[in-house]
Amino acid sequence: MQEDHRRQCFRGRADICNECGLVVWRYREDSNPPLGNLACRINLRHKFCARPPGRRNPWSLMDKIQPLSLSASPEPDESMQSFFNRLAQRNSPDPADGIEPVPADWIASAADLDFRQTQFTDAQITRLSALSGVPFKELRSLAPTEAREKGRWGDAVFHVLGHELPFSCLPNREGRRLCPECLKESAHHRLIWNFRFAQVCTKHQIRLVLSCPECNPRKPKPLDWRVFDLTVCRNGHDLRNLVREPVSEEEISGQRYIENILFDRPQPVPELLRGLQLSETIDVFGHFSDLPPKVRHSLLGASHKRFGQFSGPYNLGAKEPDPRIGFRLSLGLAICQLAPRKMKQALIAAASDEEIWATSDLPRILTYLRSRMMTWESKGFAIGRVVNDVLDSRGMGINW
Repeated sequence: MQEDHRRQCFRGRADICNECGLVVWRYREDSNPPLGNLACRINLRHKFCARPPGRRNPWSLMDKIQPLSLSASPEPDESMQSFFNRLAQRNSPDPADGIEPVPADWIASAADLDFRQTQFTDAQITRLSALSGVPFKELRSLAPTEAREKGRWGDAVFHVLGHELPFSCLPNREGRRLCPECLKESAHHRLIWNFRFAQVCTKHQIRLVLSCPECNPRKPKPLDWRVFDLTVCRNGHDLRNLVREPVSEEEISGQRYIENILFDRPQPVPELLRGLQLSETIDVFGHFSDLPPKVRHSLLGASHKRFGQFSGPYNLGAKEPDPRIGFRLSLGLAICQLAPRKMKQALIAAASDEEIWATSDLPRILTYLRSRMMTWESKGFAIGRVVNDVLDSRGMGINW
């Protein structure tokens, strides 16, 4: 771009093309050709008004969002951060031109979004739809909604892909996780990898990668989102070639069951779980995993040992993700796959043991689940009747 075709504003922090009236933030005088070229490529219109205090990116001041020059359709299982990244790749200049690529967080800022946010309002998705040219409905199904309280317990829940999930499933803005084999098949970040209960790839049966071992082997750091290509780390190491850590079926089955519900894949539903929403199923799995070893043995026999032991109670929303959450979910699924009559008999036998009843968490778990089920309006569900009948055997039953 020639010198007479551009002018500077915001004290040299932005560049505007006089030919098309478009702006790019952070103008760099030393770039060759000047970064003003980038503004014409991404086709974003700037509103000429005073810069509000504290606003770092004038793209958020647009009076009208113009669609990007090149769009991209999100994959059916893609996360929003990955979608931002692919939009940035499509609208970046050719590296041979010597112009820096468009950062993915700038694409998010163009729609007045935070690149790392995990929840999206309808208004935000409307702006993103206008920017990307992708229909609102298609983006809305992939983007988690804002968390809302539900029921007298004040549970925070959100919706994604048409299903309700507990707010505790969302990450605390942690680094990205990935499966090297999945990236080999398609270089986009999967939505399921964003959820805290997902720590393995159920398709390839390997553990998700959290860091690049080649960058800092002694003290690995979480993988950064701010990269142009999601198949590499910030230092350029190819993440598709990392060493795979295989995992057992005992760590996979519970997560696979949840994924199948989330993506509407057909699978048999145990009688004890019929009628439960996805958020309620996760809650049941997690709290059944808190049952003491003697109760687990009454339910599953010696096979319960294959899931191992857990330190501390189930807490999906803990500050540090539970590294054994996969085993917890699989144990909960194994228990719920029992016939209602068999579960009821085993729990009543365990509850009749005074030592177990007095010294373990069995009363707390059963009363908690029954109270939760009352708020879920699930009094007719098989699992609710079983839990109440067990409590009734201890004189704690209610009219169900």
